[in-house]
Amino acid sequence: MTETEYIIDWIHRVEHARNKVNFTKRLPTLLTEYFFEKVLASKLGLGIKSGLSTGWSYEYKHKNNERIWHKLLIEEKKLSPADKKFIQHAVRHNPEDRILLTHAKITSPTNKNNIPSIKFSTREIGLLNKKITLFEETEELKLFCQNINTHTNTSLTKLKTAKSNQPGIDTWLHNIATPDLQKILATRIFMNFLGKKVDIDSLMENEDGSISIIEFKRKDPAKGMKELEQKQIMQFIYKDPEEQKFIYDSLSYKKSLCFGLDISHVRNVEFCEKTGINYHHIIWEHIARRPGQIFSSSFECTEHQIKIYSINLTTNHFSGISTTHGEESGSYDDDDRFQLTIEKKLFSEKVLNTKSQQ
Repeated sequence: MTETEYIIDWIHRVEHARNKVNFTKRLPTLLTEYFFEKVLASKLGLGIKSGLSTGWSYEYKHKNNERIWHKLLIEEKKLSPADKKFIQHAVRHNPEDRILLTHAKITSPTNKNNIPSIKFSTREIGLLNKKITLFEETEELKLFCQNINTHTNTSLTKLKTAKSNQPGIDTWLHNIATPDLQKILATRIFMNFLGKKVDIDSLMENEDGSISIIEFKRKDPAKGMKELEQKQIMQFIYKDPEEQKFIYDSLSYKKSLCFGLDISHVRNVEFCEKTGINYHHIIWEHIARRPGQIFSSSFECTEHQIKIYSINLTTNHFSGISTTHGEESGSYDDDDRFQLTIEKKLFSEKVLNTKSQQ
């Protein structure tokens, strides 16, 4: 088994659905995210000044309305200009938030029957006298690193015998460079096994110096939603699940093409409004479910033209509520969950000719 084959095998293993014998529906999403980062972003005319920054996620603490931001560094040795501006915005507007910078070092063992060797090291970063500063390592963070490394090894060991009869995404992964495969594997280990985190697809610094969070999805629109008054929309996301269900069941259905956004991401829209960051939501409208219906093995689109919908999203754009099944979006949790909806007519539409990729 070559190193590339080994990494591809383990990418599949870490996306093995818990308590099941098949892969999560998140597995094909890895391909569309890679395609967006490497191909599509440059075709959309986003006005990116200094490249996309990936590796960001956050944990939301309901008790004190605090976020713990995580920046995962794998290939990168230092923060990008977009990262630095984001940190400045986040800390200045939410001083109670914490930002943890985690370096991941991943290597393949000589014996390919063993689990991947991955080590995480974490430091807190913030502002000191208005300058971005890497703080001294604390005993708390030393213990944190010990715990996440131990938990990672335990989780990977449990997957040594994981098998699935489902088709994987080997064909496409074989056309991705080994360093990028290592990055995918390390990222999925970090997201899947080390606490419930909400991923940020990417950050970018715009040509005017402002910062945007980019949320990219490939989906088709829903045909309707439960309509809710604007003044109640943002109150809904902070209700407990029973209250949310009661409110949802009491609302009237409106037939309208719309796209839904998970509540965890809606909180990010609210965060961006408060901190002066743009929230750029991009949707590739495509109903296909299998990678082979979307890409060739070399990441060439099967369609000559694709439709892209985009919007600089604010909380005022939400007008209703819908539900989605957890597994449909690749979540380990199969439970239904609520989304806030944006009517499709509010998005800008762009048709891209994919022949220029070939």
